[in-house]
Amino acid sequence: MPSFLVLCARFVLGLLLTTLESFLGLFMLHELGYPATMSGLVLTLFATLFSLTQAPTLLLKMARTFTEKQVIIGGFIALSVSMFMWSQCRSLRSLLVAVSIFSLGAGFLNPLVSSLVSRLAGPTDKGGFLGLSASLGSVTRIVAPLLGGYMVEGDAMGQGWGPGYRGPPLAAAALAMVMGAAFCLVSDSTLVPRSAKNGGNKSQGSRE
Repeated sequence: MPSFLVLCARFVLGLLLTTLESFLGLFMLHELGYPATMSGLVLTLFATLFSLTQAPTLLLKMARTFTEKQVIIGGFIALSVSMFMWSQCRSLRSLLVAVSIFSLGAGFLNPLVSSLVSRLAGPTDKGGFLGLSASLGSVTRIVAPLLGGYMVEGDAMGQGWGPGYRGPPLAAAALAMVMGAAFCLVSDSTLVPRSAKNGGNKSQGSRE
């Protein structure tokens, strides 16, 4: 169960990141009236905050203050709130706030989920497990633009049946909230298997 949930977290996080990269520029052009140059600057802001949030010193402070479960739940809540804010944006200022919150949530989640994927894989099937995780990340590059494009198409073609450019972030917000709620049902101890903890203790003992 924890392995499946962590893989789902990897998939959902990939979907949200791809949604931002694929539809932010279109949203800014068609909903806010900003050219591609401005959307490029906003994406640069996202990439900068995303990278800074994953700094080792900041992650170590988070690890000492909160449990892994709390960080994951908080991260997905931040992603859900930011995506909902994006879907309701009417100005560049509110969009910048939404993107900043998204960058922080994704920045904390990305290394933690990657670490959990590595630790949950057994020594015999670690390669296959990590390969599956990487494959899920690749699939999100197909699924997110496909589903998001379907949501946008009806409104863009003037048919009126699609949710338009606000649909992809709104759907992503709901998905992130569901993922965060799913982790509420898992105990902290089950996120890291006992074998992994024992292995860490053995390696520490051998160093001593």
